[in-house]
Order: sequence, then structure tokens, then C-alpha cells
Amino acid sequence: MTNEFAFPRRTLLAAGGAAALAGCGGKAESPARNLPGWADGENAPGPVVLLGDSVFDNGGYVAGGKSTGDHLEEVMAEAGDEWSAVLMAKDGAVVEDVPGQFKAGELENAYAVLSAGGNDALRSASILTKPVSIATEVFNELADLREAFEERYDAAVAAVVEAAQGRLAVCTIYDPNYDEPRRQRPATAALPAFNDIITRVAVRRGLPVIDLRTAFVAPDDYANPIEPSVAGGLKLAELIRRVVTTHDFASGGSRFYTT
Repeated sequence: MTNEFAFPRRTLLAAGGAAALAGCGGKAESPARNLPGWADGENAPGPVVLLGDSVFDNGGYVAGGKSTGDHLEEVMAEAGDEWSAVLMAKDGAVVEDVPGQFKAGELENAYAVLSAGGNDALRSASILTKPVSIATEVFNELADLREAFEERYDAAVAAVVEAAQGRLAVCTIYDPNYDEPRRQRPATAALPAFNDIITRVAVRRGLPVIDLRTAFVAPDDYANPIEPSVAGGLKLAELIRRVVTTHDFASGGSRFYTT
């Protein structure tokens, strides 16, 4: 069963969303886009470029099995000869690395998919074990991390949106799969601060969201506590194919894609 939740920008503005968008940082943009390669809302075939981190570049974690990029290459070939997959993501990358993963002109006729932020969250993991005297100290530090992440993430998304002429889908950060509750519970409690920024930026810019929190739900989806397995990579590749072949990027409306 698949689910999609649409958030057209016109609806947001009609409900007083302009103030909410301003609160996310920046003013609302026009919902209409004039994208080349579109006719009557149909997606023109082209390369699908994977940007970000080891959610896509997970070949080193699947013991010789197919990576997310390998799976995407296969499922896009099934969609037609003119579709292809290009891996530009790098294991270990953080949000600030994303604009350096492509060169000028490389995304002009492509559909970009971004999965980034998980390593930013890992770099901030020390907050979960930091001794504090009162709980507000943790929340204040988490708020600082969240604000800094929003600035970096929005800048990275802006660079990709411009290079790909609006054809960008972003992924949320999925929960880890630690065996020990003492590690799993704090991590799943802190990640929403980062995912909130990802979804806010996506809605503000009218981008589709691939919600990996609802995709990675079984132990078999993981090669280790934080990397996709062969099965998880296939699940992600199929979600990406659905988004790039069916989403109306020209509408300026954000839509959440889940499994």
C-alpha cells in the first residue's frame, strides 16, 4: 500500500501559510514553474542523480550485494531506455558537501534526489550524553543545532534547486536500528529536530519529500544500525522511481511519498 500527502502552496497561503513560511525562514515563492522538458504534466525521461551520503552510496556496507545506486539503475531501466541513474553521493558526506558533488551544467536535464543530514545528526550525537543540571540546557543546545542545520540545509537545497531547475526530491532521515534501547531511544527522540527542518524547507520550496521514516521499518532494511541493506536500497530505489516518473515538479506543491 502506498500513501501520498499533498501540500499545494496555494492551500498553505490561503490558510495563512505566508506567516508560517516566513517563520521557516524566507518568503513564499511562486507555485508555478516553467520547466523545460515538460508537456501536459508528463515527466520527460532523463538521468536521476543521487546526491548526499551513504544512504545512496552504500556499496561498502552490503557485502558485495547491490547498492541503492545499483538498484536505481535497474528500476529506472525498467521505466524506459531514456531513463538512467547517476551516483554522485559520497559516503560520509554532510549537508555542506552537497553543492560540491556536482559541477555547473551537470543537473540541467536531470532529476536530483537528495539524502543528507544523517551525518550532521551523528556529529551532534554528543548532546545525548552530555551531563546537564536542568533539561532546558539540552533543549537550548538542540535549538542551536537545529538553527545551524536549517541554514546549511536550505543553502544546499537552494544550490541543487537552481542547478536542477526545480527538479529535486529530498529524503527525510530514517530512524537507526540499534539493538540497545539506551542508544535507540535517545536517537529517535533527537532526529525529529533535523527532520522538521528537512520537511519545512521542502514545503517552503514546493519539493516532494520521500519519507524514509516510513520506509525503513524492519530489521532487514538495515545492513548495520545506520546503513541501508540490499532490501532497504531496493525499497528506496522503487520509491525514487515513483517520485521522478510521476511527481508534478512544475506545480510548486509539496507532496510526501511513503510506502
